[in-house]
Amino acid sequence: TLQFVIDAFASKDTVKKQSNIDLRFNSILIRRGNFRYDVKNAATTPGKFNAKHIDIRNISAKISMKAFNKDSLNANIKKMSFDEASGFSLNKLSLNIVANKDSAIINNFEIKLPETDLKIDRAHIHTDLLDHSPVELNIAPSQICLKDLSAFVPAFRNFSETIELSAEASGYINNIGLKRLTLKYSDKMLFVGKMEMKGITHPEDAYIFGQVNKMYITTEG
Repeated sequence: TLQFVIDAFASKDTVKKQSNIDLRFNSILIRRGNFRYDVKNAATTPGKFNAKHIDIRNISAKISMKAFNKDSLNANIKKMSFDEASGFSLNKLSLNIVANKDSAIINNFEIKLPETDLKIDRAHIHTDLLDHSPVELNIAPSQICLKDLSAFVPAFRNFSETIELSAEASGYINNIGLKRLTLKYSDKMLFVGKMEMKGITHPEDAYIFGQVNKMYITTEG
């Protein structure tokens, strides 16, 4: 009875006939779920996330999917949380996404980690132009603690204080402008201004241009 799910994620070479997926779920509830994936001959990395050894516990989710087919996606993640063996914990993920072949609109995106609360009120991304895809997003006043991401970058374990962030971003994938950018790290650093990032999909050509309206940094910072 789950063959349509298997075919949806299987390699095209393994599916005899292309399936016209057209799914709709009013409500999906997951409580106290577990998921584990292991590549047996791959080395383990205790304390660091490893895509070849995934061990997710305490999965809780409430999802509504109004449309999922080859042309469009309309889904609402009301709440999702889990713990991963590397030490990464997702306290809350919520968003609404409406997408088609050309663009995706994400509203009310929020992700909460133990000391992090990142909110993006709205993001609009055009996916049909690759490097020149238009992007618009508004980062509401948020708090980011790099220590929460130490499962991916171990050096972040030393950053236990939160960074306050807010900005408006617009432009293209390879030419993004951050307007009204505010970065505050405790009482150690403050940056208010704007920034332009170019060529981020081609690191060898990338550069950042910034305009500083106000900035200070302490010796300790």
